[in-house]
Amino acid sequence: MEKIIETYEKQVFEKFGKRIIDGKCAFCGKELNNDFCDCSEAALINRFYKRAWAKVREIEEYKIINVNLKEIQNEYILPLVHTPKKFEGMEFKHYITENESQKRVLNGVLEYYKKAVCHYLTGMNLILFGNYGTGKTMLMSILCRALAKDYLFNCRFVNVVDLMNDIKDSFNTATKKTTKEVLDNYCKSEFLFLDDIDKIKPTDYAKEVIYSLVNYRTEHELPTIISANHTPEELDLNYFDEAIVSRLADIDNSKIIQFSHNNKRLGG
Repeated sequence: MEKIIETYEKQVFEKFGKRIIDGKCAFCGKELNNDFCDCSEAALINRFYKRAWAKVREIEEYKIINVNLKEIQNEYILPLVHTPKKFEGMEFKHYITENESQKRVLNGVLEYYKKAVCHYLTGMNLILFGNYGTGKTMLMSILCRALAKDYLFNCRFVNVVDLMNDIKDSFNTATKKTTKEVLDNYCKSEFLFLDDIDKIKPTDYAKEVIYSLVNYRTEHELPTIISANHTPEELDLNYFDEAIVSRLADIDNSKIIQFSHNNKRLGG
């Protein structure tokens, strides 16, 4: 767990710089004694530091109650991710790269993984789009489990069709969860993976649900990873609308990776 905590600290310092130097605010020089400075320059990064240290304290709590890393991963973290069974146990090395497009998309997802703490703090989204059968779901599943296992993030993976079915099931008064409880599970995940976002009929209600999810996560700076067969522009025109797509594909806070190689399921 010490290695995970060191990774958090390293990525935060590399992204935001030091906020304290020799016991003083790095911006205004005020004596701090490890407190957070209230000057305007420090305020811009304080929320990121506070959020990072809250996550570190959460990890340290496991140490206090004497739970080892493997137990945390297998009992507390990985059971929540719900990635497809056929991809369980797979790692990035299992994504075969036979052409330049495959190499490029793998490197892009790996880059996102390696800076996951910063992406968590800033709510950096990731959009994977392209042809059927190019490995989008596979790479999403590998990334989801890697973020959960290696960083102890609360990650949740769901196919959007299944998401809508979960919500419909909650309408039944005999079910144990309300619609709000179902949505909260997805809204509040530290990393949310929405697979095949363009496989649902773009009804007004579907748009309302997706907007609710995406808007909550945008406002709370929580990263969302999606896969689609259509470009962000096509999603805007034919499936959702600008209010949704502009939040997911914000030019300043999203990474977009195109899968331009052929369908591997058909031997392409």
